[in-house]
Amino acid sequence: MLGFRNNPRFGPPAEADSLNVQKGGTMEIERIHGGEPIISPIGCSWQSLCTANSSAILLERNSWSDGVLRPILGQVTLDDPRLKDGVVVSLYTGVGKMSEAQEKKQYKGLAFFTPAMDPVARLPMPVLLPAEEAHAIDRQGIEDVRLQLIDRTFHAWYCGFDGKDGGACLARSEDLLHWTKTAPLRGNINRTYNKDHVAFPEKHGGRWWMLHRPWGPEYPDVRNMVTRLAVSDDVAGPWQDAGEILRGFEHPERKMWTGAGPAPIPLGGSRYLLIYHTGSFFKDGYRQYDAGAALLDLGRYTAKNPEAVVVSRLEPLMVPETKWEKNADLRIDIVFPVGAFIHGKDLVLTYGAGDVFTCAARLEFAQLVDALEDSGLGNPYLAGS
Repeated sequence: MLGFRNNPRFGPPAEADSLNVQKGGTMEIERIHGGEPIISPIGCSWQSLCTANSSAILLERNSWSDGVLRPILGQVTLDDPRLKDGVVVSLYTGVGKMSEAQEKKQYKGLAFFTPAMDPVARLPMPVLLPAEEAHAIDRQGIEDVRLQLIDRTFHAWYCGFDGKDGGACLARSEDLLHWTKTAPLRGNINRTYNKDHVAFPEKHGGRWWMLHRPWGPEYPDVRNMVTRLAVSDDVAGPWQDAGEILRGFEHPERKMWTGAGPAPIPLGGSRYLLIYHTGSFFKDGYRQYDAGAALLDLGRYTAKNPEAVVVSRLEPLMVPETKWEKNADLRIDIVFPVGAFIHGKDLVLTYGAGDVFTCAARLEFAQLVDALEDSGLGNPYLAGS
């Protein structure tokens, strides 16, 4: 299984142009545009330092979506034949300052792409900003958004950060420009710091379900930072924890943890495809984030055995290998998936790269599902498991 040959712990980085296609397990994964970033820092303002971890969804073309997009992009842009199958909307990260006097903060802006991930437009100002109140949980940053469309309302699940503490939050919008926050989300999921949260796209058993990941001072051993389920009668909460489902594998060289990626993708019935990340520390403190995939079945959930919802895992699916994904200066190599959509036969992913850029990749959706059907739950990092 590919993943360690170009790891900084195991050998030198490979040249980017030789890594346009990577095998993740049995999967061929194409880095779009040869692996070059689709969103990079620009200028000297709110997006000058970092544009990593930018989410994306595909809006199919219809009278409703055109009504949302026309005031932003204009009819001339929407008439572009490359957009006939839809418009990719990215609520993207910008880290920087709005003015010289302001401290560094994290914002969210809007960028638009064709389904092939060619750029269409990028708005000059952010649309989702940290709160101005000194006591607000998100006064320092709107972090790691997972963008989702539920009942014609855009949901931005984000980690609010105040410079010290972080909590699971939500912002909602009907037009992509004006957002209403619930920060932090209500419920016991925020009794500790929380992040990497995103809802399933529809109700199951008459209730909403969500993935979330506690973190912070209560978890001095990062191996105990695990992906959990939460449940609510309303998509805005209150959200109550429903148990652990996805823990990092034991690894001979690393301490590993997990966190959800983009919203789970329905496969029919109660089954979903989940793209997630594994974070890890090597013994010398170097960090690495990889992408993985899991097959989930909410129909298998019981309060006594919540982890039964995980049918199989494929890990690592994608690992840092290009010059944009590796960051020796920060001692961190990152593939951090946060956006996903299906276009034709492909699953397209947007992911944070090297803690600086957002990149994109594609792989065959049906091939990934087939691979998960055969992969099981064994530990790929330990011989004989």
